[in-house]
Amino acid sequence: MFIRDFEAVDRLFAKMNQLPQKLLDDAYYSIRILMLKLDWYATTADTKQGLQLLDTAKEVAQLDSKYKYFIQFNMARLLFINGDHAAAIDGLDHIVETSDNNFYALRKSSEIIRICAFYEQGEYLLVESLARSLYRRLHKQQTPDKITLLFIKGIQNLTTQLPQNQPAQLIKLQRALAQCPPEEDHLSSYFDYQSWINAKLQNRPLATVIREKIEAESAQF
Repeated sequence: MFIRDFEAVDRLFAKMNQLPQKLLDDAYYSIRILMLKLDWYATTADTKQGLQLLDTAKEVAQLDSKYKYFIQFNMARLLFINGDHAAAIDGLDHIVETSDNNFYALRKSSEIIRICAFYEQGEYLLVESLARSLYRRLHKQQTPDKITLLFIKGIQNLTTQLPQNQPAQLIKLQRALAQCPPEEDHLSSYFDYQSWINAKLQNRPLATVIREKIEAESAQF
């Protein structure tokens, strides 16, 4: 995603809030606007704006069955990016445990971010178990996502390393991922794994790393 003018998006959201009250009161439009905002704030790591929507998002997720998993997923993304890993895991657990095959892609995405959240908490045995199980399931697919498999395997391998050796393993994973064709990268559409690896290597907040990356990429266009 390359956006030159982030303020233009804020202005767009402000105009959405000024839509006729009849539209704002319509559940379809209000939910779609909420989903759009949550996705944007999670993608751009604007946790300040995104977290202000959490209470509303929780209420809507409880009422609307059609979109609740998408809302819960972006809520969890925001919490993960903000460093609230326990709360993110709670939301991701619900998606993984209660969604059906109609939400397969969302469930897979939730499993991957949940593994990273458990890694952040130092739950290495659980990370190893979850990563191994997910890798086996995805590897059996007729057209497995190679980058996703490589990332999952890399996280699994991290759990076998002593803490002082994990940065070297992350660098190894980073280089392996960089060699994959960009057109095969489906993982980054919902999880900025590159920024997550960089944040771990630099010992910096994930939200800061994501924002700096997006701003740098946008400035080139």
